[in-house]
Amino acid sequence: MYILVIMFQYFAAIVLIIIIVYFVYKYNIDSFRRKKVEKLMNNSSGVFDENAKQALSELNKIKDPHTKDYYNKAELVRYNILLGEDIDKNTNEYKHGINNVVENYNNSIQNDINNYMLDRIENFNDEINMDINNDTFDEHFIENVVNFNNNAKAIPELKTKNIIKNKKNSIRYNRAKSIKKCFKNAISHINDGQNSHDSKINIYLNKTLRLIETDYNPNYRNEILQFIQRYEPYKRANQVRILDTMYNNNELNSTFSTCENKLLSDVWQRSKHPNNNNNSFLIKDAICLALSDCVNNGYNVCANGRCARVITALVKLDYDSEISEEGAMTYEAYKNQIFYEVKTMIDHEINDAARSSDDNLKLVGQSYLGENVDCDPKTENNFKEDIKKKIRRIIKSYEKKLTEKELSVLQEECYIYVD
Repeated sequence: MYILVIMFQYFAAIVLIIIIVYFVYKYNIDSFRRKKVEKLMNNSSGVFDENAKQALSELNKIKDPHTKDYYNKAELVRYNILLGEDIDKNTNEYKHGINNVVENYNNSIQNDINNYMLDRIENFNDEINMDINNDTFDEHFIENVVNFNNNAKAIPELKTKNIIKNKKNSIRYNRAKSIKKCFKNAISHINDGQNSHDSKINIYLNKTLRLIETDYNPNYRNEILQFIQRYEPYKRANQVRILDTMYNNNELNSTFSTCENKLLSDVWQRSKHPNNNNNSFLIKDAICLALSDCVNNGYNVCANGRCARVITALVKLDYDSEISEEGAMTYEAYKNQIFYEVKTMIDHEINDAARSSDDNLKLVGQSYLGENVDCDPKTENNFKEDIKKKIRRIIKSYEKKLTEKELSVLQEECYIYVD
């Protein structure tokens, strides 16, 4: 009997060890794969290249997928496949891809993802409702979309929760530092390889194209080939490769309502505009450097990426200030800029209040800076309202850059940090 007990304990111990080893292995291998996915996605050129293929393969091997794993799957299919190159929207490949994005984004709508990701999902939800013709998709897909639409309704609340969480995590020993910390945490620096698909950038790029549109120049290829002789051989090889890719592409690009061939011709012709005479060489140089930048890790970047790089060669160089001074910015970049301006304004207002000749206002400023003083509630409320008024003024200055909805969301976030 004693021997049986010992054998049972021994067997139980072995089983326990096997279980522990299994879960430790599973955790470590999943963690390793996630790190590999992040590196591969950062190295991808924005098309379904080898890096993107490997990243998707690694994601599919993860045994215990987290919210961000589903999100990354959706991003890879959405951008690197569906938008990486032009795809016929009537094909089964496109329909399968869209359904894949819907299902993975749907699994991503959780409490543990940041507002940048939630913005991307919300943007896709808006796009899909405009883009999909119900007659071309089966009932299962439509059911998935309806479910996705319903789940996406929770996104504004999830974003507000993240904002409040940021505010709580930013509490410091005085309110001025807490507000600074809120905005510092809210400013995000995303390494995003999909900028060429950002709606804000595309609005600017399309506007630029309409301003520079001119007659097609059939000789521009030879002119560029002659100009690039000045570059190193490895750059010249990439430039010729992209030049030929764009020159031979006469298919309509739906994002820019023109073909790559005509687009490159228009930008090249812009360098020869009489008003650009002083910067003509610099613009041509910027265009050719943009061509060489269109090869990433041995792969051509996507059609949108090529077009975006060529058009932005005019930024800071074109004679027209609408083109040269404005530049192309993502929604995230606009948001960061607004938050920086608001943060700077609030800091200035607090310090001014603390030095004010008005005793009540001075006490309000001192209380924000951490001094243990009692301040008049009415004066403090007026101070907050004055800051909100200045926030609205800053937000209004971006009304030509962002939509009314986007501005409203950013304004409310600023208000939460101030209250």
